[in-house]
Amino acid sequence: MLGFRKIPHVKIEALGYATVAFNCQTTDCRTVFNDGSSIDVFANGTYSIFENDGEKFDINDNGDILFDFQQSIYAKRVQELLSNIEPSKCIMSQNGDFIFDAVDYEQTQYCVESSGETYSKENGHHQITKKLPLEMHVPR
Repeated sequence: MLGFRKIPHVKIEALGYATVAFNCQTTDCRTVFNDGSSIDVFANGTYSIFENDGEKFDINDNGDILFDFQQSIYAKRVQELLSNIEPSKCIMSQNGDFIFDAVDYEQTQYCVESSGETYSKENGHHQITKKLPLEMHVPR
């Protein structure tokens, strides 16, 4: 044997429902839906969501969502066509000072702070600030 060992799993399947598999050793869980999308739930309180088109979202134990466009299938196609374009990332947070922080292809950074202040920073560090009235603030 090549050093492989069996890891016990519990798998629950029912026609018309998502399939759920539990790893009995790590207590991690994977749910696979009929369209090929899946959700991985880890014992440390983090999640990974895989859409059927290959996109991935990670959710940490604070509830922050990370979309890493560098891993995106769409980004890989864009980079094949336009090799000078850098991939982007997006973080959404419900508990931090920044509730939204994203960087686009041109490396412009877009931020929304929990105070309601929004701004963007262009590649040359030129900052454009816009203050939203508090009544327009996204409820949390």
